[in-house]
Amino acid sequence: MEIKRPNPNSIEGHYSNLPQEQKLLDTLGKNYPRLKGVDMRVVQGYPQDNEGGGYLEFYPKKESRSPIPGKNVISFFDPSVLEDEARANQMLFGDTLHLLPYIDPEFSRLRRQYDKTVPQSQKIHEYKEAQSRGENRPLDRWWEVSRLDAHIRGWLAKQWDREDEYGRYLFTDKRRKILKQMEELLKKPRRSIQRRKR
Repeated sequence: MEIKRPNPNSIEGHYSNLPQEQKLLDTLGKNYPRLKGVDMRVVQGYPQDNEGGGYLEFYPKKESRSPIPGKNVISFFDPSVLEDEARANQMLFGDTLHLLPYIDPEFSRLRRQYDKTVPQSQKIHEYKEAQSRGENRPLDRWWEVSRLDAHIRGWLAKQWDREDEYGRYLFTDKRRKILKQMEELLKKPRRSIQRRKR
């Protein structure tokens, strides 16, 4: 079925409700008390809106290309992911980590600490690899909104091997210590929601 777009530069309204949305959010909060009650929608996105080519995408409230403006949204683009409940839960958790620094000052502080352990030379090296795959954002923007969170997600959501050669390179002892503090923090409920500007 072809979807007609009133405005081809916008994806506003380009989603379908997921019957399992509440179950996914409840499981997220049960597995990670820090994320319980997070203000976010989980929807089925339209494949033609998937600019990044991944299975899902996080859109913060102020994102101009969000399917639901004014709401934090995660769009699942590949419905097959939702057929495996454990995989869907893991992927939702991983993408929710994009939101956490903006609503949780303690997590944000640890994220900044992690960032400071990565030398500029390593960021440049990883950026050049990303450019070879089509990345065109400026290095600082790419690092802040994508790659730094990928490091953290790779460990916390167990998406990257921690002990292979690359894992030992990425996850130095100092970084592992910070990531383990993040793991402990995720087990604790948030006391209050404080927001930082995006």
